[in-house]
Amino acid sequence: MQEVSIKETRSIPYTLQLDYRYRQIYHLYRMLKNDTVSVSFDSKYDYFWKRTDLLYEIWGFIQIIKGLQEASIGFCIQSGWIYNTRESLQSICVPFLDAGTTIIFKRDDITLHLIYDEHLAVKREETDRDHPSFTNGLHTRPDVRIDIFNQVEFIGSIMIDFKYRPIWNIWDNRKIAGRNQNDTMRQLLSYRNNVTSPYLFEHSSPGSWNSYRSVNESWAIYPSNIRNPNVKDPLEDYGIRLVELTPEINQASFHKHLLEAIQNIIDRARH
Repeated sequence: MQEVSIKETRSIPYTLQLDYRYRQIYHLYRMLKNDTVSVSFDSKYDYFWKRTDLLYEIWGFIQIIKGLQEASIGFCIQSGWIYNTRESLQSICVPFLDAGTTIIFKRDDITLHLIYDEHLAVKREETDRDHPSFTNGLHTRPDVRIDIFNQVEFIGSIMIDFKYRPIWNIWDNRKIAGRNQNDTMRQLLSYRNNVTSPYLFEHSSPGSWNSYRSVNESWAIYPSNIRNPNVKDPLEDYGIRLVELTPEINQASFHKHLLEAIQNIIDRARH
């Protein structure tokens, strides 16, 4: 993809209106919240416009926000990021998507925290109920973390990383044994296997948090590529979900993955 030249920092470059790759980011605020206000972006977004991988990351984060609100999934936004702005404003500067930005969703008795680019704690004493997990692994900063709570306790997480690369550079089942794994495989496995939480099932199963994985699944989200081979699904064996997500392509499959992963965590807590 070509880089985008930014000449004006207080408004959206016209290039973004014309290029389908950036159209949904250009319409970010209208798409997510309000279709009548005048929109500009925090100047810190300039860096994102110039980096295709970061554009894909922020676009992917937006797709998760939208997906969670799909009728089939059914969550409603409570607060966070652009959703803390006043409805009466006629114009808005979209706040930067800072590391640690959290959007809170609600559906019946389930609360979901969608967290962008936040470092995981590395010690138990650094955790709290809003940041319930820590890791003893080397990988400490997933692009996205989804923490899920029922009415009384934390019940599990999904870790997500966006990979703007072909699938063969993400996962290869032939390399799973020994030291043959590539860096991305090690990262995904670390998020799945090395993250734990003293708050997991703290009321329904007190004192037993070490017996459960707090991360039910670790995801790699990547765009389609005509050369992508069919890869044996590592979900059942390793808890790694490989999810294809591409602009301007129907996202029904993505929404199905999202619903299934969330429901698996909810069902586990009910057993």
